[in-house]
Amino acid sequence: MNHSAICKRSYVMEVITPLAMHGANPKQQAEFRIASWRGVLRYWWRTLQEEYGNETLLENEEALFGGTMIKKQKSPISFVLEKEIVSSKKENVLPHKQGTNVPAIPSGCSVAVTMQARNRYEQYVQTHDLYVQYMLHLAGMGQRARRGFGAMQWENHKWESVADFSHSLQDILRQLRVSESFTFSTEGCVLKRKRNVKTRYPVLSAVWVGKGERSPQSY
Repeated sequence: MNHSAICKRSYVMEVITPLAMHGANPKQQAEFRIASWRGVLRYWWRTLQEEYGNETLLENEEALFGGTMIKKQKSPISFVLEKEIVSSKKENVLPHKQGTNVPAIPSGCSVAVTMQARNRYEQYVQTHDLYVQYMLHLAGMGQRARRGFGAMQWENHKWESVADFSHSLQDILRQLRVSESFTFSTEGCVLKRKRNVKTRYPVLSAVWVGKGERSPQSY
């Protein structure tokens, strides 16, 4: 009775590049939303799957994240935002064009997310935790995330070099039991898939790390 019935993991992150995530009033405010966080996590989960059949993929996905396609079920895991994060500050998400300023959460902001589940789902928490760590190695969030916006640094990630990052990523993929599908390096192309995989969804193929800059604005 003295033990908590809830299993938790916490993630405190710093916004590195402006985060243009849509909220209830997207033209006036950016807002960090748990629904978007879950969507990004789900996307990056798929990038490590090699299921050729859509039904098998959906069955595995809904067991972790919930859904209604195979059978109606809720995810055993929930995420909670520790405090509301909104901003009306505007950033230009298309630097090569004028008049493309949108509301964004500015660099330097702190975001705290807690993952929780009942103790009987502890195995799900451990699995989710590894995928969250994987996501936080590679993912950006919000508008123009693929162009460098919405990058966040987890406080537990303290890389001092490209080699540190490569070793960290390799360790997470090893814990996820997929590292044998990739080759690794400590510079340039730090990860590459050993063989082509044909799926109907994007999978992780390669990770490149380029030259560092003094600030995101210098890029």
